[in-house]
Amino acid sequence: MKVRIGRDSVDVEMEVADADRLGLLCNETRVSRRGGQEGPGDADALVQQAGEMIRRVTYLQESLALIELDRSRGRAILRSANPRVDGDSIHYYEAVLEGGRSASLRRYRYDRGGHGRRAEPANLSTETASRLAGDLLDLFAPAR
Repeated sequence: MKVRIGRDSVDVEMEVADADRLGLLCNETRVSRRGGQEGPGDADALVQQAGEMIRRVTYLQESLALIELDRSRGRAILRSANPRVDGDSIHYYEAVLEGGRSASLRRYRYDRGGHGRRAEPANLSTETASRLAGDLLDLFAPAR
């Protein structure tokens, strides 16, 4: 099931695998500006947007950190600063910001035993999911 929330020409969409009255399992959260509206036009502005996401989105299982910045493509990758280690598995969030116009957030599991990386649902309370959607709407809102 997909849940979509929009405000000020920005849409947040959550792909929900399962939900109940307390929370949900979210496969992916995406945010995008409608109508091709541009976001930060340079790498410094993209770094600032990534920094603001790191500063605001502090309520996930792990905090986020800037891992990679591709200035030529206008792309920033954030990942869990301290991923959760469970035996041979590492669990972490990854957010990919694209030119200030869109971003995706997923949870991954990396198995050291040779199975590699695969997406897994993020277990979010309804309050956390609502807060995440609101923060993403604010972060990607056009400047006024």
